[in-house]
Amino acid sequence: MLSLVDVHPAQDKRKGADRGIDGYLCLFDDGSGQRKKVVVQVKSSEVSVLHVRDLRGTVEREGAALGILVML
Repeated sequence: MLSLVDVHPAQDKRKGADRGIDGYLCLFDDGSGQRKKVVVQVKSSEVSVLHVRDLRGTVEREGAALGILVML
């Protein structure tokens, strides 16, 4: 799914929970030219408000500029 939206898969090799990140995307701010990190989560089951809250927490924890939730 990540390749369909041109997102780089997370390269976390640790066993256990994936910390809520399936992939990363980098965007560049036109105003400052700075690179901004975007975290991507993919969900294949029914999505609820809890998934959106989890994404928000992941964005804050990672210091990302944006979070994207991709639903199958």
